[in-house]
Amino acid sequence: MADAKAKASYVRRELADDHTREGRQVVDTGPIAGITQLADDCVSFSISRKKAARAIPGSDGNEYSMSGQYLYCRYRNINIVVDWEGFNYSRPWALDAGTGLDGATAEHDVERIARAIVAALR
Repeated sequence: MADAKAKASYVRRELADDHTREGRQVVDTGPIAGITQLADDCVSFSISRKKAARAIPGSDGNEYSMSGQYLYCRYRNINIVVDWEGFNYSRPWALDAGTGLDGATAEHDVERIARAIVAALR
């Protein structure tokens, strides 16, 4: 249980509400929002990547942005992590134009996934 609590502390202290540069990519995370009545300890925050890496031949590999939601729950001594990020293309085959996932939808999606995992563990 101590390891699971240490992971929760790490998520709060190091991952949430942060701005990080990883090469050309920039990762911004939002403030923590607590989620009640799901697990022993459960938090979520937005995540946004600018100039995210992509694997398209002939590209420089760092041209688009994506966003979503990160969720961490501790259920008993089990760590549950859902990193739900993506990119909505503006039109078919337009691989360099579009927007990240809608924040409210991504938040709903990660909670739904976590609830299903916790239900399966009970």
